[in-house]
Amino acid sequence: MSSGRNDTSQSETTEAHSDDVAVDAFAEAMKAKMAISRAKGRGGWEACPEDRLLDMLRHHIGKGDMRDVGCIAMMVHLNRGRR
Repeated sequence: MSSGRNDTSQSETTEAHSDDVAVDAFAEAMKAKMAISRAKGRGGWEACPEDRLLDMLRHHIGKGDMRDVGCIAMMVHLNRGRR
């Protein structure tokens, strides 16, 4: 029996918000960029001092590759959460 409302089925899929789509796409780009860096032997950001990461962040902003900027910002963010 209908309640007269426009109830939607829980099984219906909802479209992802554009913010979520953008974050997912950027995360994929960051993962690819970090894989390239790992293949070059880079790593150790988990133990890198914050002032060094912030210097790297400033430098990479000027270089213009926002994937690098995003990766380094992520490193600072996660390292701060570990302290």
